[in-house]
Amino acid sequence: MRSSNGQRGLTPKLSIDPNVFTLERERVFASHWQLIGFENSIVEQGQFFRSSFNGSEVVCIRDKRDRVRVFQNVCRHRGTLLCEEASGCFKTAMTCKYHGWKYGFDGSLVSAPNMLDTAEFEKEKYGLHEIRCATWQGLIFCNASNTAKDLSTFLAPLDSVATRYRLKELQIASTIHYDIDANWKLLFQNFNECYHCPSVHPQLTPLTNYRDAENDFESGPILGGPMKIREGAETISHDGRLCGTISSGLNDLDQNAARYYTIFPSWFLSLFPDYVMIHQLSPVAFNKTRIRCDFLFNPITVNSKDFDSSKVSQFWDETNRQDWEMCERVQIGLTTPDFEPSPYSNLESLLVAFDDYYKSHISEK
Repeated sequence: MRSSNGQRGLTPKLSIDPNVFTLERERVFASHWQLIGFENSIVEQGQFFRSSFNGSEVVCIRDKRDRVRVFQNVCRHRGTLLCEEASGCFKTAMTCKYHGWKYGFDGSLVSAPNMLDTAEFEKEKYGLHEIRCATWQGLIFCNASNTAKDLSTFLAPLDSVATRYRLKELQIASTIHYDIDANWKLLFQNFNECYHCPSVHPQLTPLTNYRDAENDFESGPILGGPMKIREGAETISHDGRLCGTISSGLNDLDQNAARYYTIFPSWFLSLFPDYVMIHQLSPVAFNKTRIRCDFLFNPITVNSKDFDSSKVSQFWDETNRQDWEMCERVQIGLTTPDFEPSPYSNLESLLVAFDDYYKSHISEK
């Protein structure tokens, strides 16, 4: 039986103090793998997309050896933003529009006009700064720590479920972007409980019972598990009907449940019988978070003549915005002088796990 053991929520200061956010960049975000994008966004050599990582602009590109590389999106001459477009494909090199410095797809400086006779300048020392990256199931991650465990080890607990849902084969059908005036931790806490679902998400009630949630993972950086879909519904959508093809690898529970996972500290993974939803979080400030929400389907579904992902994306857009509103209201409320949180409900047991894991990283070692 789930239990919060009477534990209280995090002290408000941890979500409203900009100095804490600065500390989090060092102790939380820099030491964990963070999701930045999708492999199928850069299939061809020279294809790239921009993203953010731990407060910095980065560019992810496929090099001439078909490797995924991630670099700081900053020219080494005067710090100019290198890639302005959100995505695209370079033909031969990445070129800074300010002074014409050119970089290869491997980040090396190819040419720097009028610099060869400059004192103290050595071309080989001015390639783009590279950031450690790795891929898992078609997703691209970055890490700023040389001591973090390999990505494959970090995400190994999710290997089985990702394989059953054929995550690596799925294609993005639609994407929604959000700017939320709330601390990133409030978003994680909100996603990790459905205590709020009856009052905040009435559209979910005909599809799932908020008390039917089970947890595959109850501690550590990965939290969550399945929630059974009500009899008579097939998936989570406006009408409860399937919007895509069910993967042949799903077991009986998979075909009749929604699976919700949070992966500390940067993304949510939601798996349904016919599609997958991924939330990618980018903390901007102590009280601001950007989220990219992608909806992925089987390629056969995406390319079918009558496919329409809107009954899924519109349903979740409504649900997301309901959540964001509550998180923003909490962000405001936490600034109230002398506020102290009550004990968590037993339906919020995963919040205890999230808080404990967070505190183990933000505290002094």
